[in-house]
Amino acid sequence: MADPILNTVTITVDFDPGKIAASADPITLTGPFLNLGPPTPRLLTIPQGITMIVFKLTPLADAALQPQFATPPIAWLDAIGTTVTQADCFVLHPYNPNHFTVIDFNSAQTTQQHLFNVLVTYDGQTYPSDPSIVNEPPMPT
Repeated sequence: MADPILNTVTITVDFDPGKIAASADPITLTGPFLNLGPPTPRLLTIPQGITMIVFKLTPLADAALQPQFATPPIAWLDAIGTTVTQADCFVLHPYNPNHFTVIDFNSAQTTQQHLFNVLVTYDGQTYPSDPSIVNEPPMPT
């Protein structure tokens, strides 16, 4: 039996309040995503094993009003966008208003896609993003 694989992935979350008035997405996620273009969300592929996915919200420079992650910082979704219960393979750990971690215990035998929104609160409003975690099956031996 192979040793468990331990991985860390960091996702930087930038919030631009200037995009709100233009009805543009104020959230930009930067990380190792597969960006397939609309309507497919950004896909974060996770190999077998344990992966710690760290989300870090960048503070705004020289601004008194700061964005922060909502409580909870993630809304898990089904294929049509309805909020669902977090899958058993994930553990969510909020650290502070600008940092949280999802630990993914991936032992999927087939490819599994988990849709979610990262939720950022700013000036009393909550704004979602649209990435997905794709748990990959074991590599063929």
